[in-house]
Amino acid sequence: AIGEITSPDLLAMFKANEYETKKIRDLFFRLGRGVYAEGRMQRIEQELKHAQQESANQLRKMEMAQQESANQLREMEMVQQESDDRLREMERLAQRLDSAERLHQASEKRRLEIEPFAREYVSLINSRTWKAMQLGWRVRTRVAPPSSMRARVSKKLLRAAWQTIKKIKGNTPTVAADDQSEPPAGTDFDYGDWVRRREPDAAQLEAQALAARGYEYRPLVSILTPVYRTPLPVLRMAIESVLRQSYDNWELCLVDGGSGQAELQSLLEDYASRDGRIRVRHLIQNLGIAENTNEALRMAAGDFIALLDHDDELAPHALFEYVARLNYDQAIDVFYSDEDKLDEQGKRCHPFFKPDWSPEYFRGVMYVGHLLCFRRSLVERTDGFDPAYDGVQDFEFMLRLSEATMRIQHVPKLLYHWRQSPGSIAQDGQAKPQISELQCAAVNAHLARIGLPAKAEIASPHHRVCTLPVPINVAAAKVSIIIPSKDAPEYLEKCLMTIFERSSYGNYEVVLVDNDTSDARALAVMKRFPIRRVEFPGKFNYSRANNAGVRHASGEYLLFLNNDTEVVAPDWIEHLVYYGAQADVGAVGALLLYPDRTVQHAGVILGPRGTADHVLRGAREGMDGYGGSLLCAHEVSAATAACLLMKRADFDALGGFSEHYFTHYQDIDLCLRVRQMGKRIIYAPRAELIHYESKTRKDNYDFVDRVLLLDQWQDVIESGDPYYNPNFDPAKTDYSLRR
Repeated sequence: AIGEITSPDLLAMFKANEYETKKIRDLFFRLGRGVYAEGRMQRIEQELKHAQQESANQLRKMEMAQQESANQLREMEMVQQESDDRLREMERLAQRLDSAERLHQASEKRRLEIEPFAREYVSLINSRTWKAMQLGWRVRTRVAPPSSMRARVSKKLLRAAWQTIKKIKGNTPTVAADDQSEPPAGTDFDYGDWVRRREPDAAQLEAQALAARGYEYRPLVSILTPVYRTPLPVLRMAIESVLRQSYDNWELCLVDGGSGQAELQSLLEDYASRDGRIRVRHLIQNLGIAENTNEALRMAAGDFIALLDHDDELAPHALFEYVARLNYDQAIDVFYSDEDKLDEQGKRCHPFFKPDWSPEYFRGVMYVGHLLCFRRSLVERTDGFDPAYDGVQDFEFMLRLSEATMRIQHVPKLLYHWRQSPGSIAQDGQAKPQISELQCAAVNAHLARIGLPAKAEIASPHHRVCTLPVPINVAAAKVSIIIPSKDAPEYLEKCLMTIFERSSYGNYEVVLVDNDTSDARALAVMKRFPIRRVEFPGKFNYSRANNAGVRHASGEYLLFLNNDTEVVAPDWIEHLVYYGAQADVGAVGALLLYPDRTVQHAGVILGPRGTADHVLRGAREGMDGYGGSLLCAHEVSAATAACLLMKRADFDALGGFSEHYFTHYQDIDLCLRVRQMGKRIIYAPRAELIHYESKTRKDNYDFVDRVLLLDQWQDVIESGDPYYNPNFDPAKTDYSLRR
């Protein structure tokens, strides 16, 4: 105790006796023990927390180690994948090298074969007799030799020359462009052999069946077949073709439209009793093809619906091909395939190979045909088949399907065999002329639903429909026609004169890009017409010249035009603008004819000559083409800039023509970039002009432009043209079959 004043309680501690002292000591001992215990408890808790933290750290380290291991594993997998890809690429290159070597050997062999004939031919045309005969031909209009001598000499020499030329050139048959068939009789083409080489045999069909049973997605496919007084052998073959399918999850819905034939009804019931997947309904009366099909549709329970006519046949792998694709992409809503026909003896003939989905083409031609298969849920949006269009009910229904979905896939295989029954369109393309009127009615209703300002009219007796734009008012969008030119007054005058005198479209301007014109007559022509002249001095570059013209243009639409063209159709601009105005169309090309009225341009195919070329070049004007391809507007992969219309906004968004291309392929490059935007390119056959092809330019071929195109687009070109069936020869443009 320190100080004078001490607490009594504290003083009591100093005066405590032995007993009290012991109690005080015991108390403080207990208090000390308590403090010690509390401190020890805190230390234990701290040690426990530290241990927990350490465990957590160890766990995180383990997780990080696992993550690192997983990353290393993924990296190893990526390296392995890259190695596999490189190995496959090396294998592909090796195959191409091997193919090139074989081609070289074949070419060398062919060269050795024709060399003696070539020498014979050269010797023949260099002979004095041949030259004398040529001289005789040149002067025969003035001094005609005796007819007997002329006939004797010319026939002998012509026969020898022709035989030699035939030996050199060979005799390569092609598919006629205006006929959906194999080459004419007498050629070395065997369609039956062609089919056998490309379709699955029995072992392959068994392998398909095994694979299909293991598919993760196995939708039920309901096949609808309305039946009405079908010849029994034919009906039996149709049903048997379904039973032979390598994909087994299907049902066949057969509706007898009140045929009243006991044998037919018995046949249907017999098949139904033997296979539970076959379902039959007998109607009291015939409701027509559309309503009979709707009755079959009401029976169907499948996720997908396929249509089979009562006298046709399915290929045994038809359903498998569709379901196999669904297992890669379950978003597909509609399928259609290539097809051929069955003649009266049941022999397959007249194959029809189709493009990928081409909505503009479909408005003009019922090219989708068979085998049409669609998702059942779409029926709820399309209300089934319309009896008002009996005869074209499938066509009208497909128009409505296309309004509900764009997930439409073409399978380029012959999956359907269409029987040529007497009086049917399969046998005679001009049969049932009322069909064309129904087609027009269906297309007009379709155009009204989707809001396109056009009307449909019959284009030919082959059931072709053309779409004509409605008249455009005076306030129509402005079109800038851009024409690069140099001298050539005879062509420039005809080009400008026909534009200003024949064009019925009111709101346009002509921007002429003048590349150092010095010809006095050409300069006078420029002054005669109300054009905007843009000076473009120096070395000519087609891309740069057109881009310069665009900078001086004021139109909403740009129409690129060669100076060696001549307007034929007064409403050519209306047709180009009608298609160009559609939001999903990026470019529109015209029908260009040579002066002899044969086709110069009707769209461009990717693949010929290793790059691209004009389809059906040299075909006669007014021909149907292949399945209406010349008469009807349709999607193409590219179009020539000799006459090409685009929206100004799209052209600017793409950066215009690539000025790296000097002479060739700048239009192909531009069109492929349009396709990259997700927009369509349309061939418009009613926009008709004559093209004196490249008459004002030299014919030099720019190999640098070719290399540039392949450097940028070779993968796209090699993947094939979506609008030129892969069964066609990619080296040709006349729809010849691939050998």
